[in-house]
Amino acid sequence: MKLKDSLIRLKSFEHGSLNDTVDKIKVLSKEHNISLGGVVPLPTKKTKMTLLRSPHVNKQSREQFEIRKHSRVLRVETLDKEKVLAFLKEVSNTCPVGVTIKTTLGFVTKGKV
Repeated sequence: MKLKDSLIRLKSFEHGSLNDTVDKIKVLSKEHNISLGGVVPLPTKKTKMTLLRSPHVNKQSREQFEIRKHSRVLRVETLDKEKVLAFLKEVSNTCPVGVTIKTTLGFVTKGKV
């Protein structure tokens, strides 16, 4: 089986570490001679939570917190399966702690393009 376009999805709460990881992936792709599609920044997901400051009295006194989740998508444009798998293994080994990586491999079966 040959590979079609594969996707690398990156998610993090800190956009700085996410951008550093994307830069590392670009350097690794040049070392492995793999062409990458553009980095697509996905919309930031915001989650807001409201908590009471005091659980017994003062219902009007509340605090709000916000969590932002940043996402990026990279497209790997190489047809060699072994090359892509070695590249993805090295990417997952160099990934920092706060960044989540999810990969999707696209396969072309015989007779379909």
